[in-house]
Amino acid sequence: HLATATSRANLGNLLHSMGLYSMAEPLCQSARVIREGTLGLENPDTATSLDNVAALFHAMGNFEESESLQTKALEIRKKILGVDHPSTATSHNNLGAVLRAKGELTKAELHCRRALEIWEKYLGPTHPKTGTSLNNLGMLLHKKQEYESAMSYFKRALAIWERSVGHEHPDTAGCLDNMATTLREQDLIEDAFTYCIKGLEIRKKVLGARHPDTANSLDNLGRLFAARGLMPQAKLYLMEASEIRQASLGLHHPKTV
Repeated sequence: HLATATSRANLGNLLHSMGLYSMAEPLCQSARVIREGTLGLENPDTATSLDNVAALFHAMGNFEESESLQTKALEIRKKILGVDHPSTATSHNNLGAVLRAKGELTKAELHCRRALEIWEKYLGPTHPKTGTSLNNLGMLLHKKQEYESAMSYFKRALAIWERSVGHEHPDTAGCLDNMATTLREQDLIEDAFTYCIKGLEIRKKVLGARHPDTANSLDNLGRLFAARGLMPQAKLYLMEASEIRQASLGLHHPKTV
């Protein structure tokens, strides 16, 4: 029943946000199967389920399967909703993110910029979704080692999110952590510490001490201590990050290996 699919999808998405990926997967998959069987493959709600499962696979490090599902969701949304629909932009954004994770940066940038174009036009330049796209582009430019450009996108995203979702929000914390990583690459260690510690504090408060995203901040902080030459402190934070990742993501996740 479609109501069952909605309930399972909502619970699966909640567990995903909590970093409980193995618990979220069967719920999201079940919602997908129900919607595909009831609504058919070419339906916006089916595309949403594909998108949910794809995002979960991305978080779990299964990039190939994530790309495949995101591509399907994008094609459905383009056909049913139109090429300029905000939900179509979501698929562009998410597909760009997984392509970035795979190192396919040229293809990733095309999707990320298309998402930004749609969201800025239809939702406005200060909408949280626009912030998501700006943050994604910042991460892409960071990977291309275009650090100054990356920081400009992160700053825009941070300003949007602090106004729209607040200072103590996971998106805000993620952006702060991205800024810290980019500053570290530029050897701006003291500035990086400021952003990293702030992001870590938010993640611990909002997501919890054992969340995979909290582990990302701990790992970043450890690397900053290492850049300072303070190896005992670096080892403590890096080991804590590794323990959280092994427990929550498993031994074979790209961030654990």
